[in-house]
Amino acid sequence: IVPELQVLGTSFADSWATLGRFSADALGPNLAFVKSRSAIGSFANNMQSGDNVGRLRFFLDDGTDYGSEVAEMLVEVDAAPGANDTPGRFVFKTTADASAAPTERMRIDSAGDVIVAAGGSLVVGKG
Repeated sequence: IVPELQVLGTSFADSWATLGRFSADALGPNLAFVKSRSAIGSFANNMQSGDNVGRLRFFLDDGTDYGSEVAEMLVEVDAAPGANDTPGRFVFKTTADASAAPTERMRIDSAGDVIVAAGGSLVVGKG
């Protein structure tokens, strides 16, 4: 896959992207992800529970290629959506030692429940 937008560099200054908003109001810049199973503008509402709405993925050079994923943040549909009813969940994945693919570690579902993966530890404390 060759993405339409690439920012590649060799230093701090040329290997990042910035979104900025300079206006006299309380609003900041936005990065939006939009997903539909239909043609652009058709609004057919055929999304299904479990559909991927957007993800952020993090890869590294493991000495062979750039295909080893370190972590992922994923947003999915959490139940059947309807008109102005869009239940979603946020899924957090990390990759274990001796692996190259991330595993779900935590999710926040549409009810606001936080689920920590089996074998994980939930640590709550002050810094």
